[in-house]
Amino acid sequence: MMKHVVYILALFAVAFAEDHLINRVKGGRFAAPGELPYQVSVWHYGRHICGGALITTKHVATSASCVLNFIRNPPTAVTLQVLVGTTDQTKGGILHYVAKIAAHPEYRWSYEWASYENDIVVLHLANHVTETDFVKRIKLPNVIEIPPNSDVVFSGWGGMSPNSYPVPYLMKANLRYISTEECQRYYPEMKIKNYQLCTAPNFYVGACSTDVGGPLVYNGTLVGVGTGLLGCGTVRPDVFTKVSYYLQFIITEISS
Repeated sequence: MMKHVVYILALFAVAFAEDHLINRVKGGRFAAPGELPYQVSVWHYGRHICGGALITTKHVATSASCVLNFIRNPPTAVTLQVLVGTTDQTKGGILHYVAKIAAHPEYRWSYEWASYENDIVVLHLANHVTETDFVKRIKLPNVIEIPPNSDVVFSGWGGMSPNSYPVPYLMKANLRYISTEECQRYYPEMKIKNYQLCTAPNFYVGACSTDVGGPLVYNGTLVGVGTGLLGCGTVRPDVFTKVSYYLQFIITEISS
């Protein structure tokens, strides 16, 4: 009898562990090659540090907190690169050097902390990328608001838990956009501003470590970039920089 009980408990433990691992990526899956051709990986010294979105053949939108160290201490040599055209960081794709890091002029930081206000950067590439089935620009938004409870898509190579290493394969997840008012209820210690947007909290689903800077997409349009306020599938919403709020800044940069 005792052997039967131990065996049943062992089976239950295995089933629970498998379900828990599945739920870690519930609502998400591996992206197929060419499915998200706008997605890029920002690299430093041969490794992924954050995500981004290709907005022209020579410009990438990402977050300022992603490249904060380079904003604080501008490099004397080119050390930042952008990987395009692959979902697998271990093979394929093409690396392009970054020629300029243009942070929003009102982004504020110190050596003790990174700000999530005006958390957006345009990376100027040294050369134009060639568009293919696997490399394509994404549309920039207009000023139309996203209806609450709309489905949005987030993607990245971020780890599965806070402070974990990135995964080698690009993943995507369907998230739900929520209003600023609803998002604010989860952040009583800070003010959610009109230049931010949020997705609903959901256990084991959401943006996570090293997903910073990654694209949030609605109907094929870039509506957000991941900030440092990513819930990582917890009880708090993921917070993104609202791209439409910064259209003038972005257009000025890509026109320069």
